[in-house]
Amino acid sequence: MGRRIRKWNWYGGLAYEYEFDGKSDGTVSAGGVSAAIRAASIKESSVWGEIGMKMNATKTNPWQVDVSLYGYGGKHRGIGGNVNVAYMF
Repeated sequence: MGRRIRKWNWYGGLAYEYEFDGKSDGTVSAGGVSAAIRAASIKESSVWGEIGMKMNATKTNPWQVDVSLYGYGGKHRGIGGNVNVAYMF
């Protein structure tokens, strides 16, 4: 009886971004009355990183799985992740 071999491929990434002049502003109007909204700025730098692993579907294994974690630091901050599962037929 043959053994199924499932191979996980690891991946990662790192990125740096700098926004030179990321300003936004605007107004809101309702019933003939207008008001300025608070201006937002994303000027400054951020770092983004990701690590994950993926198993591709094969002739003997119809399942494809991709799991990843990512995070931001600097002006943009946060963490997140993804899990994708697919059955190939």
